[in-house]
Amino acid sequence: MRCEVHPDKEAVKFCGSCGSAICEDCLVNADGTSYCKSCYTKKRKTYNSNNQIESIVNEFASLFRNKIFLLVVIGFIVLILIIIIVLALNPAQTPDYMYSQGMFGP
Repeated sequence: MRCEVHPDKEAVKFCGSCGSAICEDCLVNADGTSYCKSCYTKKRKTYNSNNQIESIVNEFASLFRNKIFLLVVIGFIVLILIIIIVLALNPAQTPDYMYSQGMFGP
């Protein structure tokens, strides 16, 4: 059996991803599996992009592990809710002097 990339060389294994015959030059062992170079490159690109997303999520989550930061965020949310409630319960009143000048009625 011959390598699919190097037909002049004897294949020693099959790629664990695409199943193509591979020689010693094309063989890449990773995590106990044999890959051809193109499948290994694709696997690494996928792993790296997933790893970047995971690190961003972990970095964001680490902010909330800090108790002081968490308390500040909760305090800010509570303050905003109090302001909204106060504004909803006390709508703006039209000052009396505007009525006396004929702006809003007789």
